[in-house]
Amino acid sequence: DNFLKELALAFEREDATAVTSFAWPDATVAGQKLDETRKLLHSGFMNMKDPKVSYTNTRLLQEGANAHVQTNTSVTDGGVVRYTSPDTFKLERRSTPHLGGLINVYEWKVVNVQAQLPTETGI
Repeated sequence: DNFLKELALAFEREDATAVTSFAWPDATVAGQKLDETRKLLHSGFMNMKDPKVSYTNTRLLQEGANAHVQTNTSVTDGGVVRYTSPDTFKLERRSTPHLGGLINVYEWKVVNVQAQLPTETGI
């Protein structure tokens, strides 16, 4: 739940770098590599004035080092619906070195998002 709240806040700040920071560098979003997703977000943010994101019917399924978050995502801009889709976020827990490799920390990040690409310019 906190993951989706923080992701929505990054999106509402129109910060493509912050949005994509929730994913591992090798992640795919709607079949696109993360760099392409970042470019699409930048382009979309240029076309929106006040984006708001909401998630409904959210379900979490955890399987060891993987988790799936299924949710209905809706993006509005000034009250106009710009995007709506049932989305699935696949998260993976990986060990990452910190403090110059002195310690390893396990972090959860997105490895794949099954979502529809917007059919119109906007996001």
